[in-house]
Amino acid sequence: MPVSLTWNITGMKEVRATLQELSNTEWQRRAMYKSVMLIQGAMAKYPPARSFRQVTRRSSLFSRGATPVAGRTGRFWASSYRRTGTLGRSWNGQVSVSTSAVTGRVGTPVKYAPWVQSSQFQAWMHQGRWQTDAQVIRDNQGNVEAFFGAELRRFLKG
Repeated sequence: MPVSLTWNITGMKEVRATLQELSNTEWQRRAMYKSVMLIQGAMAKYPPARSFRQVTRRSSLFSRGATPVAGRTGRFWASSYRRTGTLGRSWNGQVSVSTSAVTGRVGTPVKYAPWVQSSQFQAWMHQGRWQTDAQVIRDNQGNVEAFFGAELRRFLKG
């Protein structure tokens, strides 16, 4: 004997209207903008400056004229490099909205940036000192999710 079931769902028009409104990208754009600014600011942070590095007399640094530090045996200035802040100032963010997506991009035009902050290409001398793109994303994932959650709740309260 066949069984016939009937459901009467109330509020379906409202559900459909709400789902249609969710395609409104303004709430997503606000959350994405906050996320992009957060990641951009985090990528622009420099690690503490190094002042000394332990080297030996056989070190190539010594042979290239590293300057001894007064009163410190076996310690030499590791480099005459002076920070310019170029990499930190160069990070920028952009949010674009299309009919199908809201996209956030964070990047830098500095050509040497991958050797400093890319998880894929970071040079050995920067590892463990400079944060990578993957570390920044991982460390801020909860904040990004919170931005989207807050904007969605704000949108739904309307």
